[in-house]
Amino acid sequence: MKSRLAAGRVQLSAAVYYTHWSNMQMQGLSSDPGFPFPVIRNLTGSIVNGAELTVEAQPAAWLDLGLAYAYADARFRGGVIDLGVLSNCSPTICNMVPGTASMPLVPDVGGNHLPGAPRNALALRATLHGHWVGDRGWYVSTGFDVTDRQFIASDNLNWLGARDLLSAGAGITGRAFEFSLWGRNLLDQHYVTNGQYATTFSLTGPPDSILWGDPANGRRFGASVTYHFAAGDR
Repeated sequence: MKSRLAAGRVQLSAAVYYTHWSNMQMQGLSSDPGFPFPVIRNLTGSIVNGAELTVEAQPAAWLDLGLAYAYADARFRGGVIDLGVLSNCSPTICNMVPGTASMPLVPDVGGNHLPGAPRNALALRATLHGHWVGDRGWYVSTGFDVTDRQFIASDNLNWLGARDLLSAGAGITGRAFEFSLWGRNLLDQHYVTNGQYATTFSLTGPPDSILWGDPANGRRFGASVTYHFAAGDR
């Protein structure tokens, strides 16, 4: 649904969706009895239920406001075996089901959340802008982004925490250029951008897994200059 309200000063967009994903490729059991090792297989898949809402408003000629919200409940369908997390799982922390002679118990991740898929995400924007002199303009903007936690792997044992990021900027614009000053992650929030398992091997014991991730940038400030060489052609 898309709509314009208040004489066009408010734009509203909304959507709901249902996604049925079949034949998802994951690490599963080989169907060849003579090859008792993990292989990449087409497995049952996943189902995603979601909704999105976007509101853009201009309550005054010098003020723009924006809101965007997204909800996604993304889960594996029943019976999905993921051997990629086998070294992290045991009957006390994962749903283990019968496997093969070489792997008597394997992890069934059916019903778990898909990794890297936050359930909720929200973005807020506000921009003050106006005319300065000649073809020059100015603006001051701020934004606030909220992202829900997201699981790292299909076992749903570890996750990247929720984060709230505040940004701001100010700039001068012309017909062909823009000069801006900006700040990002102004709350200096410490978080990890991604995480994954790495398997370690030992001569005296079974393989083990460690979890590692890449830390995000902290509070940052900067300046940018942009010039459009083809501006005169427009």
